[in-house]
Amino acid sequence: MNGESRGVTEACYIPDLDRYLFIITIFSNSTGKCTFNVKSPENESSSTLAEYFVFDPDEVFGDPFKPVQLHLLQSDIIRKENRPVEVYPNPVSDQLNIISESEITGIYIYNSCGTCIRILTDGSVNEQPFKTKDLAPGFYILRIETKTGMESIKLIKSTD
Repeated sequence: MNGESRGVTEACYIPDLDRYLFIITIFSNSTGKCTFNVKSPENESSSTLAEYFVFDPDEVFGDPFKPVQLHLLQSDIIRKENRPVEVYPNPVSDQLNIISESEITGIYIYNSCGTCIRILTDGSVNEQPFKTKDLAPGFYILRIETKTGMESIKLIKSTD
């Protein structure tokens, strides 16, 4: 905002869409301009996004079912990650599959407010399917704990 960094979010690659997802919430009590930069963790290079927002207090851009698309001016700074944990499909409607190189010891589902709404533990396994039909459409965070560490993954629950 006005040339000053005010927030950070992590990219989540969605293989089914072949796109990255960023969940960003911006609060302001004054009129302003918000620009975006993307920084590569591998080589510290950065690129400015083509879009920016000029906003008034309490203004909202986008919603969970019609997200705002942003575009890189240069697309060579980000590459797809090889994750030790694979989650698919994402977005999900009925059943989510989680596969890990290491044994999964716990799966926690958090809603967009940060409240843990479900804990899944079926012992130590490398593959864990679970039904998502009863989840309301929206954004969730999966915290997947394995014997070698923990990973948080952004999840989109689509309409049925």
